[in-house]
Amino acid sequence: MTAHTLDDQRVLLERATYGDIASQGLAPDEMHVVFGVGSGKIVCLPLLPPQLPPSRTEM
Repeated sequence: MTAHTLDDQRVLLERATYGDIASQGLAPDEMHVVFGVGSGKIVCLPLLPPQLPPSRTEM
């Protein structure tokens, strides 16, 4: 199992770096996905990319 962005443009959790994904679930705040990966590591990824405040030129 691998984790990709929705448009499949990028692998979020590479096996070579994190190991195999053993489990996954929604965090209590429902804003992050939590993955259990090899060697007992836990990786938490936001469901949406952080929203940057508009720049002064966009206001």
